[in-house]
Amino acid sequence: MPFKIPLNCLYTACLLLWATTHLQAQKSDIWADSTLDAIATDASKEKYIDTLLKIYQKNGDDCKWIRTVLHKYYSQALVGKFKEALQSITQAENKYRQAACKNKVILPKIYLAYSNLYIRINETEKANYYAQLGIDIWPSESIDKKGLIHLYLAKGDVFTSLDSQMTYFKKAYGLAKKIADLKLQEECLNRIGVAYAMQEKNDSAIVYLKKALQIDLKRKDYGALSSLYNNLAGLSTDYKFVDNYLDSSFYYAKLSGNLVDQQAATQNRALFYYQNGKYQEGYDKLWESTLLKDSLFNLDKIQAFAEMEQKYESEKKSNKITQLQQENLITELKFFKRGALNFGLIAALIGLVIISIIFYIQNRKKQKLNIALKLEKQKSDNLLLNILPEVIAEELKENGKAEAKLIDEVTVLFTDFKDFTSLT
Repeated sequence: MPFKIPLNCLYTACLLLWATTHLQAQKSDIWADSTLDAIATDASKEKYIDTLLKIYQKNGDDCKWIRTVLHKYYSQALVGKFKEALQSITQAENKYRQAACKNKVILPKIYLAYSNLYIRINETEKANYYAQLGIDIWPSESIDKKGLIHLYLAKGDVFTSLDSQMTYFKKAYGLAKKIADLKLQEECLNRIGVAYAMQEKNDSAIVYLKKALQIDLKRKDYGALSSLYNNLAGLSTDYKFVDNYLDSSFYYAKLSGNLVDQQAATQNRALFYYQNGKYQEGYDKLWESTLLKDSLFNLDKIQAFAEMEQKYESEKKSNKITQLQQENLITELKFFKRGALNFGLIAALIGLVIISIIFYIQNRKKQKLNIALKLEKQKSDNLLLNILPEVIAEELKENGKAEAKLIDEVTVLFTDFKDFTSLT
């Protein structure tokens, strides 16, 4: 029928539009998920946090939205924006309680964020409360144990008693070994070493810091190695050991390219020279650290400009996504408008077809009726001709009557035809 072709075309166009939109959305989702996973290890990806939040909000993916907000809290806390960081955590908690996210490790991780933030601002009671809440509700069946390890570390951080600290730090270390996570093992060993150092138990501190050192050598984490060698230099009393540790600290700071670590290593070297009566060398190193500080200041300015550029690019990307979504919406509206027009034309065509069919049926009925009437008339005429002469019959048909005629002489025949009635 005539309407089949337009409907098939419309269906195909709808399918193509859906496929194109679906592929674009799929690409956006893949980019968002890979960026979210990368944020944990690559701080440069933090510039995309607001874009990720828009994507996950649009997709209705509450769990990933909450994870992104928790990354946002962390980046805010690092630069001292504690009020904004607390607001971000509160947003994440409210979203979790209102939304459809059923991931059981999300809420304990929110409590971990609260605990870590309160530790930063020295509110140890609140930090302890949230760390314990997180530990208590951590799902035992969860394969992910990293969050639980961080909760144990946060719990240990709130104590001043070495025994209490060791209880939780060593729990965390045992779990990190169980899941074979080298980074978390190093973090736990470092916490244990620092805790011993704070209690002036330097020998025990050195043992654990050296264990952490071996792990970082395997991981090739140059920044962590520089920091550990600095700590070992501060704990050691042997001149040669201290000298070697400081050299190693600066060496790995240079490998990491971190100017802050290089400055710290240079300042510690200057202090070491000063303590050992090498004042000229100490002064030279102090001056060197000042130059590094100036370089760091310039680097900070460069990074500030770079950050502004990144934020601009991120905003541009976000605007582009919004514009693309709007264009897709306009395209869809135009498409469906054309579809509505096509449907209107199809409906009109169907209407015309229906009307034509009705006229055809009526015409056929009229033709049949005319034929029937013609047959009946023919029967009537034949009957008249059987009874009357043709002239009289025609006169009756034309005038409805026949005039009497005077005939002077006639012959009358009276007869009876056998079976006349049945024959006629």
